[in-house]
Amino acid sequence: MAKGKRTRPYGLSIRMTAEERKAVQKRIKESGRSQRDFVLHALLSIPIINNYGLQSLLPEIRRVGNNLNQIARSCNQWKHPAYVEIVAMRRELSQLWQSLRQLNQEHL
Repeated sequence: MAKGKRTRPYGLSIRMTAEERKAVQKRIKESGRSQRDFVLHALLSIPIINNYGLQSLLPEIRRVGNNLNQIARSCNQWKHPAYVEIVAMRRELSQLWQSLRQLNQEHL
């Protein structure tokens, strides 16, 4: 059959290490599918989840964690955290929660 008349005229090639190839071949064998069917199924049926938005929230999460640690340290030393610190922490947690909810809505 001439290449121009194929129903699937496009190919895809990837490079991998020997260990990766061995693991892929094992999974293909376990699936009972041909290599082409296995790869197409994996590429077309797995939902795409973009977690890059989470990377932008990491500094904010770290900042909230540091503030929580400072409040916990203060409580453990039998000192009461200042009301202002608690209000600030609630505000930061609220903003973080809003950002996480927005990010989650974008992925639905």
